[in-house]
Amino acid sequence: MLREVLSRNNIPTDSLVTAEQVHGNRVHIVRTEDRGKKNPGVDGLIAESEGFALGIFTADCVPLFVVDKSTKKIGLIHSGWKSLQKGIIENFMEMFGAKPENIVVVIAPHICDKCYRVGEPFREYFPDNYRDGNMNLQNEIMRRLIAQKIIERNIDTIDLNRFCTCHNNDLFFSYRRGDKNSRQISVLSNGIEEH
Repeated sequence: MLREVLSRNNIPTDSLVTAEQVHGNRVHIVRTEDRGKKNPGVDGLIAESEGFALGIFTADCVPLFVVDKSTKKIGLIHSGWKSLQKGIIENFMEMFGAKPENIVVVIAPHICDKCYRVGEPFREYFPDNYRDGNMNLQNEIMRRLIAQKIIERNIDTIDLNRFCTCHNNDLFFSYRRGDKNSRQISVLSNGIEEH
């Protein structure tokens, strides 16, 4: 299935770089030798030069697409609550190294706050976005991006009524809904050419 998705989008499989995704805060700057490989122990990927396709797999967590509109630099973040608590957004932006006004972020489909029931400790972890046993990941990510000086109009959010991974079961896989082994792939590329 992955090969088919890449083929339909004219992305050579040997240009794809993926992350292991361990719900941490580590970010990897990809190099030529990373092509076609999964990078262990990371939840964020950055490509500073052209010719890469970055990929992350999700089934309720939040994929974040990041682009420096003044260069060809791109990045992908796998962001669940553990990564957020450990500072994945802050660590990624420090490593990305672009001027905040040049950064564009797209928040892709993930679990909505109505479906995302969480425990009482979340009240302490995320006091601004925990309400009555539910967690709003999108709002927490927005808050953190804006704290990093990303301009709000450069952050593209989604309608979670239409694109929640949990309650739109005809469109997405959802771990919370019981899809323990299936995932969506999010791919971002910058100037891929056959090689």
